[in-house]
Amino acid sequence: MSLDNLFGGAPSGKMKAVRITQDHQISVIETTIPVVADDEVLVKPTCCGICGTDLHILKHGFVGTNYPVIPGHEFAGHVVATGRNVRNVKAGDFVAVDPNVVCGECRWCKSGRPNLCIHLTPIGVGRPGAAAEYVAVPGRNAFRVNESIGSDVAALIEPLACALHAVNSSQGIKDRQVLVLGGGTMGLLIAIAARHS
Repeated sequence: MSLDNLFGGAPSGKMKAVRITQDHQISVIETTIPVVADDEVLVKPTCCGICGTDLHILKHGFVGTNYPVIPGHEFAGHVVATGRNVRNVKAGDFVAVDPNVVCGECRWCKSGRPNLCIHLTPIGVGRPGAAAEYVAVPGRNAFRVNESIGSDVAALIEPLACALHAVNSSQGIKDRQVLVLGGGTMGLLIAIAARHS
């Protein structure tokens, strides 16, 4: 299929998605394809990671989860439609997505600490995520990526950014020994980032 046909406009109708309910049930459902707002883009995910947060949402509950929820916050894919106010990406672009949807207006956002936003609504937690055929995200959260790196690597950009933030926040590790507790995805990424620092 050519890109012209694939990205010829916003799809409509139904799509399949994974849904987690408050009673910790997971299922594949049919739901409506999201309609993008003026400042949003519609992404067709090509790869979606499964994070420890997703497992907490499923097994134990997670603060801020808006059940029932479509999980998936580590992902990459193609933009298939854009709202009329979006200028940073266009249909056909391959993107990685920052899942942290912030208000931009609270004191934390204005002081350069959007990770502490009091209105934080993460994709895949507080709003529908990428464990679906399509996901609507704010245009400002979508970043063009060279497609040659592959969908699986692009989906790791978000957790890698967290690992780099952890290392950069450590007050300097050059010529020091570092102990990383936990050998999951985040632990491994932090260990790699620490070694390269």
